[in-house]
Amino acid sequence: MKQLIVFLAVILFLMFFPLQIALSQINHHQLLTAQEIAHNYAQRARQHGYYRPEDISELREELASRLNLDASQLTIHVTTAPKYRFDRFVPGELIDYEIHIPVNRLLVMNRFIGVPDEDNSMRQVIKGQVHSEVLLP
Repeated sequence: MKQLIVFLAVILFLMFFPLQIALSQINHHQLLTAQEIAHNYAQRARQHGYYRPEDISELREELASRLNLDASQLTIHVTTAPKYRFDRFVPGELIDYEIHIPVNRLLVMNRFIGVPDEDNSMRQVIKGQVHSEVLLP
């Protein structure tokens, strides 16, 4: 009986490793998807010179649907004023974007190893700048 209890405890402990690898892969795939979406909308903003309100709402909706999140959990800070392209580099004329995406589960079996649910999450930040392709009028 003692061997059965030890065997079950060891199996339970060893289950952590393959499950953690699977969860890490899921989180990694979601963050890559979010980066791809952010890049696509940054290229669209580059063509218009700024993030239009409809682009921001579409970005929020696409991120929420593809990542299975609530749209209210996403925080999006982008350039909403038109930026123009110049002959030389002007740092103030870059289109900025910063997107905060919640990652709700970092560890598998977190309660088993003593990590509370509120500490088992984080916010991933996707941040970048692109040059505008809109010429001065």
